[in-house]
Amino acid sequence: MDKLIEVENVIKNNNLPLLLGNGFSINIYNKFNYSTLIELINKKVSPKIIDLLNDSKELNLEDVLLKLETFKNVSNSLNLKGENVQPFINELKKKFISVISDIQPPLDFYKEKFDSDCKTNETLQKFSNIFTTNYDLSLYYLTIESKNFIDKFGYVHYPKNTILTFHPENHLHELKIPLLYLHGNLMFFKDDVDQIYTSKLKSKPGSPILEQISNNINSEKFPIIITEGDSKIKLRKILSNDYLNHCWNLFGKTQSKELVVYGHSLSDSDEHIIKLIDKYYNKIYYGIYENTSKNQSKIKSKFDNIEVKFFDSSKLFN
Repeated sequence: MDKLIEVENVIKNNNLPLLLGNGFSINIYNKFNYSTLIELINKKVSPKIIDLLNDSKELNLEDVLLKLETFKNVSNSLNLKGENVQPFINELKKKFISVISDIQPPLDFYKEKFDSDCKTNETLQKFSNIFTTNYDLSLYYLTIESKNFIDKFGYVHYPKNTILTFHPENHLHELKIPLLYLHGNLMFFKDDVDQIYTSKLKSKPGSPILEQISNNINSEKFPIIITEGDSKIKLRKILSNDYLNHCWNLFGKTQSKELVVYGHSLSDSDEHIIKLIDKYYNKIYYGIYENTSKNQSKIKSKFDNIEVKFFDSSKLFN
């Protein structure tokens, strides 16, 4: 088993990109854990979905979706007659989005956390780019106060300050740290004017972001997030969206050949991410939660071409 390296040696150069997974959000707010999500989804879905979730207690939601999508693909390939699973896939995705939105704590929660523990924000500022596959608002809320981060959303398409939309040249010359949401976010939608550009909700007097998200979902207007379980489908959806495609290209073309990974399981449903890392990076520093020989070997086995170093994940932000 490899010896853990010190966290200080991971971030000493202050110029490495960082990939955040759900462990980051759970560390901030423990209700983002998969068991809680499944428990809450159980209260919203049909009996057949409940049975599926109960049979998959050790799996996250993307793994459940992967099972459904695989079954659908196999059935179609073999021309098998049976119950159409697509409605179950759609139902599970919608309830997944709804639950994530419902449990998201308000801005005041993050303001209090920012005041009582600025270590998380200070640590985030030690990286060159911050990539995340998380859908919730934790990263946004924790960084909005510092003014040291950018996300490429501005008013280039609608200069009357009505809609924040993505454009690669927004904030082009600002020396700030990019926040890049590889799988989208609850606050991203197609713009309200012509449904072409990816837009970002902004807080308004009397209309906070969470309320806007809830209203949109209740109106069947769903955020731009990648919920598919199949990695190939995920990648196709990423490449078909202007903003997500931009983030994806930057993830593979950072100036650094080394990457820090925190709170990310790198599961089979994220094979597209694993392959990109294996292709474009030489080394990753992986924050390991349970440091065992088995867990180290599991992560190493996912890559063919890169060196993997491990550090104690509990020490990066705490």
